Amino acid sequence: MTEISDEFKVIIVDAVRSLCLKFPSKHSSMLSFLSGVLRDEGGYDFKRAVVEAIFDMVKFIGDSKEQALSHLCEFIEDCEFTKLSVRILHLLGIEGPKSPQPAKYIRFIYNRVVLENATVRAAAVTSLAKFGANSTEATLKRSVTVLLRRCLDDVDDEVRDRAALYLKAFGEKPLADAYVKEESVFSLAALEAKLVAYVKDPAAAAQPLDTSSVPKISRVQAAQEAALLWIRLEAPIAKSVSPAPQAPSAAETQSAYAQQLAEVPEFASYGAVLNSSATPAQLTESETEYQVTCVKHIFKEHIVFQYNVSNTLTDTVLEQLSVIMTPQDEESGLVEDFIIPLPSLSSVTSPGIVYVSFTREDPTKYSIGSFGCTLKFISKELDPTTQEPEEEGYEDEYQLEEVELSAGGDYIIPSYVTFGSEWDRMRTGPNATETFLLGAMDSLKAACESIVEVLNMEPLGGSEIPTSDSVHTLQLSGLATGGGGKVLARCRMTYSRGSGVTIELGVRAEKQEVVDLVVSAIA
Repeated sequence: MTEISDEFKVIIVDAVRSLCLKFPSKHSSMLSFLSGVLRDEGGYDFKRAVVEAIFDMVKFIGDSKEQALSHLCEFIEDCEFTKLSVRILHLLGIEGPKSPQPAKYIRFIYNRVVLENATVRAAAVTSLAKFGANSTEATLKRSVTVLLRRCLDDVDDEVRDRAALYLKAFGEKPLADAYVKEESVFSLAALEAKLVAYVKDPAAAAQPLDTSSVPKISRVQAAQEAALLWIRLEAPIAKSVSPAPQAPSAAETQSAYAQQLAEVPEFASYGAVLNSSATPAQLTESETEYQVTCVKHIFKEHIVFQYNVSNTLTDTVLEQLSVIMTPQDEESGLVEDFIIPLPSLSSVTSPGIVYVSFTREDPTKYSIGSFGCTLKFISKELDPTTQEPEEEGYEDEYQLEEVELSAGGDYIIPSYVTFGSEWDRMRTGPNATETFLLGAMDSLKAACESIVEVLNMEPLGGSEIPTSDSVHTLQLSGLATGGGGKVLARCRMTYSRGSGVTIELGVRAEKQEVVDLVVSAIA
């Protein structure tokens, strides 16, 4: 190792990391090797590769965690790279409080406050605060408080501000939960779409940006999104090969729909899109000559149905395409505004889009129900020699599957929270508890999958996978569109052969209309 360049050292370290993940029982000797090379001379890329390898061992090999964290603590004592020190301090703040002896890491972290530059000192303060907030030992919390008070006299304002913030948070549990223990972050794609819509809307500039409608994701999901982004952007450059195509995330799909709708002049006055269908609803069989899918876009005072129409007939052109929608419930609370027809559609120009717009009579209420749909058009045959449509055609129509406005899929966006603290915080707000019997369900797993699909809420803490065949609790979280705020659902369920699954559904939300919406979806 001492006689080769950093470039080859990185290759060896990556190979050792792969071996260790394949043979986790050998982690002790592998870690000893990695900690040894960390003490060798080397540049940033080499040291980063070693640190990344140890990080992966902490993440994927539980038995190696204590030994790995100890080696990282020793490394930051002499680390000359600010970025690596900050990342290691962040990891210590996450994993250290969970260890059997969290106090042993405090000395290494506080040394950074005393000896390092301002950036590392600020990271060390945040790491210390996580020990104080997440520890159940009163003595450890007192010790951390004393150390943070010393940081109030630091010469750097960032270090002082962080120390003051965390000392204030220690005294108030809601602040600690929000600013120290919080395990959720904004979905960056959704936040970007919200910011773009805010900047482009002149009327919005008079009001502060409202982030309450931006969904949150767990830090694990954020790391997965970052990994996918790296695969899309960096891997092709590094490998000089084309990566496998990656499906766009839900937030990226929402952003694409918002941009598409912004280009339609008729919708310019509708404002920002609150939510769009995660996946298009299939309204025809895949083998039919005309294929139609539907995407629903929810605005504050309107609902727009987007019909994506494909014509598979190579010898026929469809003209003046429109979709006639008939509410199955006369009291749906929706009034049709207009239809934006598609002038012409051939197999070459497919797919095309037909829009149907409705006004919500009462924007504070959530309109749900089914609509009968009929595709109407004029069919013209193509001249085989000129490939031009004939002058004469005939009117035709094609019956589509019903389109449904549902409680969960259209009005609720999945969003991550720390369930226990949020559930307690919302106990005095609007709530409801109902009992349901799902006789058709043959297992708790099937019931969990069905409830998550119907409500379109985020399952928390791995609760979507039952650990028992007879008793389980499913925890869900979401955001209701149109300023409905947070909504939480707790499904306590039991299963018995012959009678199916019995559910006690508890719902807590910031508005009673949202509570009623969730209960009606399960009912």
